[in-house]
Amino acid sequence: MSDRHAVRDQRVTRSSEFEAAARLTHVRLELALAMQTLRASVGITQKELADRLGVNQPAVAKLERVGDHKLGSIVRYLGELGAELLVAVRQGDDVVQVSDDRERLLVAVPREVDDWAAAAGMDLDAFVLHALCEARANAQRCDVQGVAVGSDSSV
Repeated sequence: MSDRHAVRDQRVTRSSEFEAAARLTHVRLELALAMQTLRASVGITQKELADRLGVNQPAVAKLERVGDHKLGSIVRYLGELGAELLVAVRQGDDVVQVSDDRERLLVAVPREVDDWAAAAGMDLDAFVLHALCEARANAQRCDVQGVAVGSDSSV
């Protein structure tokens, strides 16, 4: 292997590592923000939640910051607030739900569907459910981009 190829391979590896680190940071940030927002919406303080969890207030504050937290701690935190962590793994078009939710499925929809929901004045879950019910009532099948491709009596 030439030196030029070695340098290129090294750049690709660094780029992949950078992208993975950026994705992980994004997930940690979104999770921390969601936890803070959830606690605030329940209307309790960090101290009150800490008492419920049997920990001190700084431990709750630490969980609400971006960091490398234990999954068990996050699940306990969310559970105490009446929430749960839903997790899915996507590879290409395949989505595997790894969280144990018997009532809901996690699916991957294009980001623009969120914009459509907002334009309709609906949250994403309600919009998707409405669209599915409407498609079923009209016996339509849609391709992966959500474009109606005809009717199918088995829908």
